[in-house]
Formats: sequence, structure tokens, C-alpha cells
Amino acid sequence: MNCALANFGRELAKRLPFIHFDFEDFVEKNKKHCGKVAFKEHDHSTIGDNNTPARGSHQLEMELFGEPLWNYAVAVPPGAVLRRIMANQNATIQQLMDTLAQQQQLVQQLLTYQTQNVARPVVAPTTIPALPDIMPFEQNDDKARVTEWISRFKFALDCAAPNAADEIKLKALMNKLSEAAFSEYSRSVLPSAVTDFNFDATVQRMEKLFARPQSIFIGRYECLKAVRSEGEDFRSFINRHRKLLADFKFSELNKEQFKCLMLLTAFKSQSDSALRQRILAKLSADGTNITYNRVVEDLINFQATIVEAKAIEASTNWRNVNAVNRPVKQNNSPKMQVAKVPEKRQANKNCWRCGAADHWGSEADSLEQNAESANSQGTLRSNVKVCNNGG
Repeated sequence: MNCALANFGRELAKRLPFIHFDFEDFVEKNKKHCGKVAFKEHDHSTIGDNNTPARGSHQLEMELFGEPLWNYAVAVPPGAVLRRIMANQNATIQQLMDTLAQQQQLVQQLLTYQTQNVARPVVAPTTIPALPDIMPFEQNDDKARVTEWISRFKFALDCAAPNAADEIKLKALMNKLSEAAFSEYSRSVLPSAVTDFNFDATVQRMEKLFARPQSIFIGRYECLKAVRSEGEDFRSFINRHRKLLADFKFSELNKEQFKCLMLLTAFKSQSDSALRQRILAKLSADGTNITYNRVVEDLINFQATIVEAKAIEASTNWRNVNAVNRPVKQNNSPKMQVAKVPEKRQANKNCWRCGAADHWGSEADSLEQNAESANSQGTLRSNVKVCNNGG
């Protein structure tokens, strides 16, 4: 029954919003009857006597247990209803106006804030900054030197002309090149001109041209074998070591690459320079695909190749030595033989003392000395060559 009462109340409030329903009387009646609520439509014109609707207008009349609903309700005068509606509308309009005023105030605040913080248009400078603190760039094969100079130039340019156009930056960079460096760079971009490239592209070309290309593994190897030289300032060494550590790039190094680097640092002898070059070449070629075992196998094959090459070279040298030391066979051909003709003494060249042809005149004194020496030793004089004139 309570559900039926609730449904009836909702239906009544929906259809007759200007009726004040007397629920207490309705509940009292409801206790005595168990009939149904009936809804009937009748034509009523105006509100008649005793607050009952008159005939003539299309109104909805409800009957409860056979009795008109008007017996349980009191009609509200039409003027009061209109005043209530107008009051609700005025309240709604006032709320809308208040909301609109708040929005207008917020918009005004935003406009004021934007006007105060509007950035003035910045005019890019058209003059080339001098940058007196930057020394002219000289050609250098040291990649770190080139990179540091460019970084220093960019910082000085941002401080002197932060809003400079790209063309101005390019011209300032070209003005800071030495005569030799500018000539080398201008020839490297031919047939284009130096102004055909933007600032960033020019910097990349300069680094590629003037900086010696270096593998990242060479930098890592330099970091692993870095030592403080005799007399080097401690802070300078620390700063140099920090730079080596920054170029090491630990995050890009895997386990196998680290093993190969440790193997590389193990070959410190001067005679192992070929092995070090072999490992560095293998690291640069294979990159992240390199393995420690593969590098070791490559070194073993390289060592075997060196041994074989030395063996072949030694065999070749032995054949050359045999060819030099081998005696030359004499040619017995008559055409190739050259007869040695003994020197004949001429008559006018014989000994002027005795006229003998077996000695010269200038040998006479020596022959006499030989003869005297032979006599003193008991040698037969006949066995000694003497000059007959003196003998």
C-alpha cells in the first residue's frame, strides 16, 4: 500500500504541480477503503465555488474511491502561482548575471596579465660579432682540440649575440678561421661556396675535415692505459682523466667488448704493437657482435701467418746466399781462354851492371845484400841470385 501511495504522490505532483495535496486526509480515507485510484479526464473552464474546478477547460480530474480528488486538496490562486514562477525565474536570472560578472572579471584579469607579460619583438642583429676572446682556429689533427674550440666558439657567440641569425653565425665562424684553415675548408666544399651551408652543417663539415677520425675503442684504450706523467699537475691530470671517462661511454659497452679491451691492455710490449693493432681493428669492424674467443682465434691465426712468412723469407735468403758463395765453373772453351803472355825484358831494360836479363839494375844492391846474408848463414852462394858484375 505504501508503494501505491508513493506512486500516486509522484503522479499527482507531476500532473498538478499547483495543488497542495492533503496526504493526512488521504491516508485516513485509505484506511477505510481498499478501492483503486481512478484517473479521469474532464473539461473544466475555471475554478468554481468551494475551490472546485468548473466545467469548460480540459483538466485532469482524479477520483479516489469514487470521490473527486478536490475533496482532498486545496487549490492555489493563479496569482500566487505566477508570482512563485516569476520569483524562481528572477532568482535564476540573478544567478546567471552573477556568473557572467565573474567570468567577465576573470577575462579582464587574463587580458591584463597577458598585456603586462607580452614579449617585445626581438630584432636579430645584423652585424657580425667580433668575439675578441676567441683565438683564430688553426688546423690540428687532435679531435679533442677541434671539438673544444667549436664548443668555446658557440658559447661565446651565444653570450655576444644570442638572437643572431644563422647567416650571421656562419659568417662569424668563417671570420674566426685562420688563413690556412679557411683555404682548406673552402677547397673541401667545392664547387659549392662556404655560405651554401647552414651553421650546423658547417660545424659538422669542419669536425670531419680537421679532426682526425678516431674509433671509440681507441679512446677507451687510452682511458685504460692513462697514467700521470712525471711532473704533470695533479688537477690537470684529474681533468684529463675525467674527459677520458666521459668519452669511454660505459653504457654502450657490453661484456665481450670489455674482455677484448682488457686483452688489448695486456699487450704492453713494443713487439706486440701488431697484436694491439689487430685487436683494435677487430673491435672497430665487429662492434657489438665481437666475442673474446673470436678475437683470440684471429690472433692465433695471425701469429701462425707471421711464422710462416718468416720461414718463407729465411728459405729465400738461404738460396741467395748459396748462389753468391757457389764457385764459378771455368770455361775450358778455346774461345774463352785468354793466354797470359809473360813479360819479356827488353835489352835496354837488362841489368846495367852485368847485362843479365834475370834482374834489373836497380836490384843489384839488394842482391848483394842477399848474397852477404847467405854467406853469413852458411848458405851456398850458387843458390842465391846475385849480380855477376858485383859478384
